Amino acid sequence: MSSLKDFKLDITLVDNGNLATYTVLNIPSHFIRFWKVPLVAILCGTLVLTILRLAAEADYVFEMVDIYIPLLEIFLAEVDYNVRGVPVLQSLSDGAVRKLCLITFIVVLSCIITALISLQEPQDSIMVIKDVGIQLSSRDMWGFTKKEFIPLSDTIDIVIHEGFYGFAQVIFYMCVLTLPKHRSGSEENGIKIVFPNFLPRKPILVDVCRQSREMLFGTTKRYTQEKM
Repeated sequence: MSSLKDFKLDITLVDNGNLATYTVLNIPSHFIRFWKVPLVAILCGTLVLTILRLAAEADYVFEMVDIYIPLLEIFLAEVDYNVRGVPVLQSLSDGAVRKLCLITFIVVLSCIITALISLQEPQDSIMVIKDVGIQLSSRDMWGFTKKEFIPLSDTIDIVIHEGFYGFAQVIFYMCVLTLPKHRSGSEENGIKIVFPNFLPRKPILVDVCRQSREMLFGTTKRYTQEKM
């Protein structure tokens, strides 16, 4: 038994089957598929208008250019009213306060746009290179990727184990067994979990494990007894 899954497995074979990449990733959410791009476009348009509004406030554009954003003007009016009681800002003119608010709004909006652009579906992958080794990769929802290469000389076996997850839920997970650190020169753990963020169901793990073993070692059975 394993946890609820809403993802897909992509298999990519190149170089006449000498390199295979197995990628597990979420099925794209409704937000990412339909709302992300329009929302980014709207926010980018708002950002451009706000920058022009700041330029107009600083007299960097012609007076005939009238930049008016109702919600932004309401926000500026509210801020201008509330800062009257702030001692630090009382010495500033109305124009300086508006410029400060616009700059703050631009910075915050830019951060939101950057976060939305970076937002993507997480994924885990294992790249198996024949006679070379294995590369494990994990990408989080913000696009940050963690990679680790395990050379064939350090690889003992690829196995599937049972374990407990969450509230005593029994799951299957696949891992790469590597040589002890005093032999491989690595200070890391000798067990590398494959697909750590997704933990696919057993049928997927069995297929990936068998194909990976076949490509690396020329057989679906290694040192461990295959019980699949």
